Amino acid sequence: MSNNTAKRPLLFRLAALGLGLLAALAGALTLVLLSGTGPRWDAPLLIQYMDCDHGICRHRANQRLTISDATGQMFDVVANSEGFRGDDAPPPGDGLLVEIYGDSMIHGTGVGDDDTIARNLARELRARLGTDRVYVMNYGMPMNYLVSSLATYEIWGRAHEPDVVVFEYHGGIPSPRDVNALVQQIRGSWWMSRVFENSLGRLVINRIQSASLRHFSQDAALDAVRPGLDLVATDQRDRGIEVVFFSFWNSYNQLDQLIPDGLSYSTVETSLADMNAYRASPYVIEGDGHPNASGTAFFASAIADTVEPLLRRRLPPAAHAPGEAQPTPPTDAAGEPPADPPVELPSSPVPSQPAPPPEHPQGTAR
Repeated sequence: MSNNTAKRPLLFRLAALGLGLLAALAGALTLVLLSGTGPRWDAPLLIQYMDCDHGICRHRANQRLTISDATGQMFDVVANSEGFRGDDAPPPGDGLLVEIYGDSMIHGTGVGDDDTIARNLARELRARLGTDRVYVMNYGMPMNYLVSSLATYEIWGRAHEPDVVVFEYHGGIPSPRDVNALVQQIRGSWWMSRVFENSLGRLVINRIQSASLRHFSQDAALDAVRPGLDLVATDQRDRGIEVVFFSFWNSYNQLDQLIPDGLSYSTVETSLADMNAYRASPYVIEGDGHPNASGTAFFASAIADTVEPLLRRRLPPAAHAPGEAQPTPPTDAAGEPPADPPVELPSSPVPSQPAPPPEHPQGTAR
């Protein structure tokens, strides 16, 4: 018997052992992928059914679709011409415009189009201000952090010249690794782009990316949001926009570290002390975590408490709140308008005096 013939059984056994090890490794990897803990933000799925051009994923323009929340409950979404949920922007100069930015909680995951925070906020402000010419645009998208909200403002919202912009804030330094960063990671990776082609490969990518979401440096996070916040500060100075930050559970820690010099802003306060209070409240979809219809109305009312006075001072002087008494013109004892007082002319010309310089408030408003 030749040496080659004797070696064949050994080669077959080694090959079988290798294949067995590979199968075991694949099984173990699949088990880990399926049973792993942590968020499963499916960036590969977004690439398939959303428009992710410009580095920001949004619905396709004028898209109508039905989506399920974490409990399996279905809800309808209608996108506008820009690919965001809700109505198109009003004509330029037609009333007062508020834009609200954030993640799936602002987008309205789990509720119908008419029950989003944006729709509730529009109804609330119109009732309080006594005018239908108040508009709220919903720029919330699932899995968007502040860095993507600022990019969305720059690419789309800024062109509409809003009066007020509202940015969702969860507390702490916001991670730059939201879903849009994950999409760009896939598109920029040779191996991810190829593994992405099959369902198991997409699962592998999803689990790898989910495990890395919370790994980032604060310096990198600050560097990611500062250009966008600088742009907002510039627009506040040049265009007079008002800036509001909103947290579902009153968490504004470290917000001051993000704010550039000269940017004035307001914050929204709710009756919920922290995240645990939010989760235990009646305003949450059980088993899902997003606000339910009662919750979106509750939070819209809280946002309106902050936004209403900012808009009211932009109304024409004749505008008054619903039910507010209109001012009565002054009259004399006979009920007639008083006569104009006589005008006294100076006996000699009086040199004009320069007007005092305008007062400029200093510092950052909260």
